[in-house]
Amino acid sequence: MYDTLRQFAEQPLVLEMKKESSGAEFIGGVFTGSIALATQAAVDSFSLKGYEAIQGDLLLGQSAADEPDPVTDLRGLSTLQEIQGNLSLLENPSLKSVMGLHRLQVISGTLTIQDNERLESLADLFRLNYVRELRLIQNPNLRHFEGLQAVTPAIAKLHIEAMEHFTSLDQLGRFRQMGEITITANPNLTQLSFNFLQEKIGSIQISDNPGFGGLWWLRFYWLYRD
Repeated sequence: MYDTLRQFAEQPLVLEMKKESSGAEFIGGVFTGSIALATQAAVDSFSLKGYEAIQGDLLLGQSAADEPDPVTDLRGLSTLQEIQGNLSLLENPSLKSVMGLHRLQVISGTLTIQDNERLESLADLFRLNYVRELRLIQNPNLRHFEGLQAVTPAIAKLHIEAMEHFTSLDQLGRFRQMGEITITANPNLTQLSFNFLQEKIGSIQISDNPGFGGLWWLRFYWLYRD
C-alpha cells in the first residue's frame, strides 16, 4: 500500500468533487428572487438545488382547487436556513406538518400560515429565531404553538384569526415588545394574556371572540395603558 501511495508524492492525485442530488446538479448558496411552489413536483424540483437561503419571498401552496398534485411534503427543503423576505403557507389541503423546515432560522419578513386544513404541527420550526410578523389564520387542525416559542421575542406584529382550537395564547412564549396585535374570530379563545419581557405595545385589535368576558377587556386595557 505504501509503495502504491508513493507515486503520488510528486504528482498528487486530484479528485474533482461535484455535489449532486438525484441526478440534478446541487447548487447550494443563495437563490435570488421570489418563487411560488404550488405543487409537490415544484417543491421537489426546487429542493434538488439545495439552496441555503432565498433572497425574496417563498410561497408554498395556493394551487387550483382541483390540483392533482398538491403540496404534501416539505422535507426536501431541509437545507433552507434563511428567507430574506416572506414565507407563506397558503391553501395546502394535504399538508400535515412543516417537517423539512427544521434548519430555518430567519424570516426577515412575514410568516403567514393560512387555510391549511390538515396542518397539525409547526414543531419543525423550532430553530426559527427571527420573524418580523406572524400571521396564523384558519388552520382548523392546528392546536398548539409548539415550534414557535424560540421566535416569540422577535415578533413585532401578531395576527391570530379563526383558529378554532386555540383556547389560550400562554404557550406562545415571552414577547419582548409588540407593535401591533390583532386577535379576531377565534371561537374557543377564553384566555388572553401575554408574557412580556418589556411591557410595550403599540396597538391592539380584539373582535369577534365569543369566549371573552368583560374582565378580559379590562385586563388587556390595563396592559396596553402601561
